Amino acid sequence: QGTVKVPLRRNGDVSERVVWPWRVSNQNVAPELFKDLNLGGKVVWEPGQDTAKIELRIPNDEDWNAESLFVVYLEAEGSDDVQDVQSGVRVYLGSNKQMSVYALNRQTFPDGAYGSLTDTELEQTVRMSTLAWKFVKHNYSEIPLEAKKGLLLCIVPSLLYYVSQVNFGILVNCGLRRKEQAECVVFGVNWNFMLPTASNASDATLAVLAVVCAIKVLVALIKHVVDKQFRMLRLGGKASLRLRANILTTTLQMSDGASEDFDAGDILKAMDTHTETAIKTVWVQAFVMFRALLGLLVKTILTLQIIFQLMLSGQTEGSVVVAACLPIMIAGPIVAFLVR
Repeated sequence: QGTVKVPLRRNGDVSERVVWPWRVSNQNVAPELFKDLNLGGKVVWEPGQDTAKIELRIPNDEDWNAESLFVVYLEAEGSDDVQDVQSGVRVYLGSNKQMSVYALNRQTFPDGAYGSLTDTELEQTVRMSTLAWKFVKHNYSEIPLEAKKGLLLCIVPSLLYYVSQVNFGILVNCGLRRKEQAECVVFGVNWNFMLPTASNASDATLAVLAVVCAIKVLVALIKHVVDKQFRMLRLGGKASLRLRANILTTTLQMSDGASEDFDAGDILKAMDTHTETAIKTVWVQAFVMFRALLGLLVKTILTLQIIFQLMLSGQTEGSVVVAACLPIMIAGPIVAFLVR
């Protein structure tokens, strides 16, 4: 985050000290960046001084080639902080009382993967994994709120999977239990606290089945709502729209010499098919991969719970067999990720 100095000049009687308030007005700077700028203050001309400067911080916007624009202006006469007469000198505000400040991003796309345009030499080759990660970071910075909501919604299916497996364990282990069986243990946890009591085995079985059915319906309902909310985020559509706008902005800023490096129709093709392909195969798939990794984590936890339960019950051979399946289960998604 750098700074810029805005020059100001006064004419006429410069023998006295003059103080004048100034403010900054936002045009298209990201709100979270704009609030960190110095949004106002007072400029001072000392006696005999006809020029002064306002030093402003420049927002460091990570959006690729997006112009950040804000306006610095002097307060008009009649404002509360304005004193028209200072030290006996009548002060008038001229017509040139505001200035637009533009900030251009000099980072290469995506997210500075090839370096900065201010560098003497850019990176010529970048690893595909690095390029994909930088592209995901770029889109995250473009739509951070939607991305955060999407990540949170991706957590829910893994939690619902765990609940479904526990529910199935309750059905198998406790649905047909007899009256004298006081424990309902699934994955090493006693679930009696959530099961209703009954005077005979038949009623106990019906009560357990009712709880299992209710949980099953609730899980399906939550899953439907989460899937709908995730689709309504429109992560792919919004990211495509922002990327196409950035490509168009970059095209308008290109010099004649740079434009000659592209054949006719290349830029339009990049805005159409290339953009859609990149978003679908990298950005959207990042959420699919995140959900798969969370699912792998939950399944690993379930497997470990089964192993410990078998060990505590004295079934050592069974725990060894299940433990032997664990590396294969973990290796599967890793291989799929590398292949993709």
